[in-house]
Amino acid sequence: MGALTRQRTMDDIVKELDPSERLAVISCNNCVKISGAGGEGVWEGFCDDLEKRGFRVEDRVLITNPCSRGYFENLMLSPVVKTVVMLACEGAQNGFKTVFPNIRLVAANETLGLFVASKADGVVKLAMTFPGYENLKNTEFKLKDTKTILEGEKIRLVD
Repeated sequence: MGALTRQRTMDDIVKELDPSERLAVISCNNCVKISGAGGEGVWEGFCDDLEKRGFRVEDRVLITNPCSRGYFENLMLSPVVKTVVMLACEGAQNGFKTVFPNIRLVAANETLGLFVASKADGVVKLAMTFPGYENLKNTEFKLKDTKTILEGEKIRLVD
């Protein structure tokens, strides 16, 4: 079980950024990788896209499990970084804000709730929703692609 996230559009994210800012981009490499909303293979392209749009990415940080606060407590960011764009769930975002209260955080992902997954079937199922996403409860998505909703029930949940 993990946090199911969906990446916001790049256009929405860059509206919250100023081209003069020096940024760090931090990505989880755990749950968001399963969701397809970050992690190795997604995070690099995300950073490249920001740079192509004229933003200066000073630090690119991939963290195995940023919802564990200890990862942030040992994180060293470039002193010129005043804004972090984060590809992670709300848990990691809140942990970051606690450890780095003076650095502005722009969330690249929205957290839908908690998931169960089946690698064998290539399915991620939203088992418990967060407020605002109740209509998606028990929805199944393609593994590594939370924008693609699958038809049929591949993962059976016991109530």
